[in-house]
Amino acid sequence: MNKKTLVISISLVFFIFFFFFVFSQKNIIPQTSVDVLEKDSILNFGMIDITQNKEYEVSFHVKNRTWAPLIIEKIIPSCECIKVKCNSKYALKNDMVEISVIYKPEKIKSGEFYREVEVYGNFASPIYLSVRGEIQDKQ
Repeated sequence: MNKKTLVISISLVFFIFFFFFVFSQKNIIPQTSVDVLEKDSILNFGMIDITQNKEYEVSFHVKNRTWAPLIIEKIIPSCECIKVKCNSKYALKNDMVEISVIYKPEKIKSGEFYREVEVYGNFASPIYLSVRGEIQDKQ
């Protein structure tokens, strides 16, 4: 076997190995970059009257800045008093995902509160969205 044939054979074996290694990985998802469009990632509900017994809702908008599709993998609220709605788990370049945070005040607590929602997806680090306010008992 001459030198040229040997180099071609080794290159071909390397290419085949690389091809199978890359495409055998099922969890390869391109990473994207996102912006939270709200000026502040902490939204304030202000003063909440606990006697009204209602839910309070705010929305955050997350924009995909890159060519790779944005994929929201999971959203974790910090407590049971928070519910989360997401209008889509995917967004293409320059599209947005709306994440609504719904707060139901706890009956026994009054005073200031701060709650967080962690958003995980194909971006470098989790996004932390926060809500705060003050519960006032007008009884």
